[in-house]
Amino acid sequence: AHPKGVMMSHRGLFVATITYLAMLPSIEDLSFVYVAGYFHFAAASALLYITLAGGTHVPLPKFDPVLVMQAISEHKVSNAVLVPTMINMLLNHPDFERYDLSSLQTCVYGGSPMPEALMIQAMAKLPGWRFFQIFGMTETGGFATMLRWRDHITSGPKAKRLRSAGQPAPGVTVKVLLPDGSVAPPDTLGEIVVGGDTLMSGYLNNPGATAAVLHDGWMFTGDAGTMDEDGFLYVADRLKDMIVTGGENVYSIEVERVLFMHPAVREAAVIGIPSAQWGESVHAVVVLKEGASATADDIVAFCRQHIGGYKCPRSVEFRAEALPVTPVGKVRKNVLRDPYWAGHTKKI
Repeated sequence: AHPKGVMMSHRGLFVATITYLAMLPSIEDLSFVYVAGYFHFAAASALLYITLAGGTHVPLPKFDPVLVMQAISEHKVSNAVLVPTMINMLLNHPDFERYDLSSLQTCVYGGSPMPEALMIQAMAKLPGWRFFQIFGMTETGGFATMLRWRDHITSGPKAKRLRSAGQPAPGVTVKVLLPDGSVAPPDTLGEIVVGGDTLMSGYLNNPGATAAVLHDGWMFTGDAGTMDEDGFLYVADRLKDMIVTGGENVYSIEVERVLFMHPAVREAAVIGIPSAQWGESVHAVVVLKEGASATADDIVAFCRQHIGGYKCPRSVEFRAEALPVTPVGKVRKNVLRDPYWAGHTKKI
């Protein structure tokens, strides 16, 4: 697929910037370490709101765990945006204990789902950091919802919130729609749609693609999810990453969360691959921690303890190298998936 240029109005960018500052817990004496390119809202949003707040910019040439830890330690950085793969790389780096990372107060994460096991590990190893999850896309001005630090609850009746993407940002409306266009009841799966002043004007020179996702002031995200009775959004999967096996829907995120709980697993991605019997079967791509060992049978048996049998991987592929990621650190599932689908037609 060719990349699409997203057109943002000045008004949309200004509203998004003000909304960010309204959502963050502290906007005094900010300093921000940049690891993403400015073509992406992971950096562009901060460029705007840190400047508006009179803060300090600490740009890095790329994401590198040591460069990030050095920058935080040396410049007493207060804010960062890190995707889950980056947080995982920091926590697992052999030099992690050598750096003073205590100045960082606000870590915004997003781009891909955060496995609970990884979030709990990060909260334990970085007790001074406050984590804020952003869910959104370039087309929605970079965000739509935020899971605030106060909602990172690990026990009790509200502990399920740790799996959510939070509540809508001020001025943003988020709905979950059923295929007939009606609003889904609480905890019922549908497509996530977003409305508000931060939406894109459209795709550059691509009216067809614009018309496919923008309808009557709503952005149809292509993400499947649910909303609970408290207005917290739960993202189930990208619709195109959902695996349909034997007529059952399997959400790759749910399986990945379990894989990250396995003590030997460092990275994991779950994809659907062709199956003559089931249409698609669940396939796990796993990178083990340094010095750890596990077999495919170990991985599958572990999954069976936590999720239904039909959701468990039918096959496990071990890789020695890190999983392929985009320039902003999202796992490139299409790269993992495409070789399996050469000569096949994916049904969804």
